[in-house]
Amino acid sequence: MVLVSKPKNTTGGLKAIFGLLTVVTFLFCNYIITSSNESNSLSSSIQRLENTNRDLEKANEELKKKNENLVYDIDELRDANEKLQNDLRNKNQELESMSRQVQQQQSEATQVSNAVRQKKWDNWPAVAYEQVGKPLVFKGDSFYNHARELYFQPQSNGQTLFDEFLNVYKDRPDPVNMCGIRINHAMALFLAVKHLQPSLVIESGVNQGVSTYFIRAASNTTKIFAIDPKEKPICDQGERWIDQSNLTVNYTGENFTDILDLDWKSMVDKKEIDPDSTLVFLDDHLHAFKRIASVMKLGVRHVLVEDNYKNGEGATRLDRNSTPKQMLSASKWKKEGDWLFNNIVTYAEFPPLIPPIMAKESPEPKKSRGGFMVATDLNEDIAHPILRPDLNEDDMKLFKDAVAKLDLDPTLVDRNSYMQFMNYNQFCHIEFLPMPPSLLYQ
Repeated sequence: MVLVSKPKNTTGGLKAIFGLLTVVTFLFCNYIITSSNESNSLSSSIQRLENTNRDLEKANEELKKKNENLVYDIDELRDANEKLQNDLRNKNQELESMSRQVQQQQSEATQVSNAVRQKKWDNWPAVAYEQVGKPLVFKGDSFYNHARELYFQPQSNGQTLFDEFLNVYKDRPDPVNMCGIRINHAMALFLAVKHLQPSLVIESGVNQGVSTYFIRAASNTTKIFAIDPKEKPICDQGERWIDQSNLTVNYTGENFTDILDLDWKSMVDKKEIDPDSTLVFLDDHLHAFKRIASVMKLGVRHVLVEDNYKNGEGATRLDRNSTPKQMLSASKWKKEGDWLFNNIVTYAEFPPLIPPIMAKESPEPKKSRGGFMVATDLNEDIAHPILRPDLNEDDMKLFKDAVAKLDLDPTLVDRNSYMQFMNYNQFCHIEFLPMPPSLLYQ
């Protein structure tokens, strides 16, 4: 018997193989997929890296440019800083130089402030000090300090102010004017009115009217208040000269009203007078210092004092104890002198026309009350004369021409010639500081 082998059952093996193949295929596919994903991911990462690298390169380029610009800016800043440093050094040097100059100026100013201003003249013993307590005091630069220049400089008509004055003086109402002003004081009054051109002159002390005559001759437009308690002149001088213009008001005799009793406030309010342009002329032998202080409180800026006696001199008791010169020079009135000095802009004494030595042939004695110069005067307390005929030939000619015009004697040997030229009393001009409105009329 032929045995025929029964075929083995292969289905299970095939299934196993198929299953294995399936697993392998799955794994392979999964590997392929995974590899593909990883490859894609890697490619994507590489792409991102490349993009990042490009961005970095771009940023780097930008940084390079910014760095280059920054380097350029730093160079510019460095240059600017160096320039600024140089400028600062230069400015510091300039400031140091200016500081040294300021210190020098301050030092010089201190020296000047500590040093009293003085005025000295050649061949003249007096020294004027801008300080209280000296024999001859001045303050500021008054026009009286330029009297020679103002009187003798040629005018447009070829004449001088001195020529004009001599014509006026020659025709004065009283040729002698025994108790009034003569050539030196007339020149002082005439020049003050000419120079200041006041809208009003208040004359306290008229007597014969000669000073009123000179005021009107110096200005035909100024108003004049002529004040005198007496109806007629003293010293037997005859009739008083009266200005006939309607610009002069005479407060004399029965119409007398003292300068301090005028209704100033009312007149100022009505604009009848202007204190700023008013000139007060004191020739009344009253207490000059008190009257000056009172007038100042009325707002007046300019005052003339005719009887400005030296210390120890004076025609009356009040003259010997009240003049500006006495207040400014004598130690016993130092408080008054300091007050006056500190409240004025200028103070100056009008210089005499000629020096006392020109009267060396005159027999007239020195007067104890003062008011007249004599040849033996020491001249330590009066300003340098306008003319020096004793030293200068041109001045001698001017003096002789003036004397001839006035029919006087140049030797001054006769009494009238002596009195005309040697009557001198330190006639002064004072300019006050402005009075505060709250103190007016107090």
